Amino acid sequence: MYIGNSHYHIESKKEHEIGTVEVYKNNVEKTGADGIQIGAAREHALVYDNIIREFGLKKSHGHKSGFQINSGTKAIIYNNKVFDGSGAGIFISGDGCLVYNNIVKNAGNGLYLTSRYTSPDTSYKAYNNTFVDIFGWAIYSTLSSTKAINNRIYNNIIHIDATRSEKYIVTHHNSINIDWSEKNNIKTNDINTLNFKDYNNNNFQLTEKSTIAIDKGDCNTISNVTFDALNNPRIIGNSCDIGAYEFDRSTLNTENISPKKNNNLLTIYPNPIKDKQLQYSIHSNFNSIYLIEIYTATGQLLYKKYKTHNKEKNTINLKNIVTLTSDTILFLKVTMNNIYQSKKIILSK
Repeated sequence: MYIGNSHYHIESKKEHEIGTVEVYKNNVEKTGADGIQIGAAREHALVYDNIIREFGLKKSHGHKSGFQINSGTKAIIYNNKVFDGSGAGIFISGDGCLVYNNIVKNAGNGLYLTSRYTSPDTSYKAYNNTFVDIFGWAIYSTLSSTKAINNRIYNNIIHIDATRSEKYIVTHHNSINIDWSEKNNIKTNDINTLNFKDYNNNNFQLTEKSTIAIDKGDCNTISNVTFDALNNPRIIGNSCDIGAYEFDRSTLNTENISPKKNNNLLTIYPNPIKDKQLQYSIHSNFNSIYLIEIYTATGQLLYKKYKTHNKEKNTINLKNIVTLTSDTILFLKVTMNNIYQSKKIILSK
């Protein structure tokens, strides 16, 4: 699928602009060259909910990407899946980009960034993507214009084929001082550390055991990414998760197993509490997700949150949860790995 022209950056060619493009919900399979190519979309190109499989079969240099975004294009690329190709899953030579919530598996690069035509204050940003089984440099940048600012690579899962020696993120900026920042990216060649839901069947959703990614991202500066690859809210827990998916807490106890009581799961201290600073510890050898709830003596739910167990002392500030007019009794309940414990809390006025 080829949309628009490829050489907007070459003045002598005078190729026309195509304004705004929206490319969505396409299945593209077994292409000799690029899967989907877009060029000269000067206002913006929205590219989402597409699936590309087996691209670049001819292995022709410069024509073997899953998505090829050519010069002049301002691209927003999200919620796409790209599988099995000889080149980059996503190749960007456009006029800036925002790339998020995409899955790329078994490709030469996960994301390739270069700047052939750059407007002032253009940015190249990649947030919360999942790159798996990449057999070249996972994220490769040859940006060459100082006009590009606020270039950010945040919260991505980057997995390289364990049989390869390539690097996770490589920048060749030709000694130019490019505004470039990387943060909260998982870099691994061991797929087992990620604990995906069903790696063998290309399901890269997180599970309860994906503690390397759950709540480990930082989305405070990413105001325009509010949902994940399944269109669920981007922040479900304490912070956003790393990769294309937020962990779905509703999958906990999906087998409808009633949790069993365990009287040694939870410690609260001190108790009674005088300053509304509830401190507690959970006794478990597993770094799992747990559910914490606080109830009144009459059963009213005051607080509910999923958290990641870190084997350390935890604190909840009760000042915004309960108003004291006298000594108050509450109940704290923790559920984890199909066991639970409830304990009485006494709040002293």
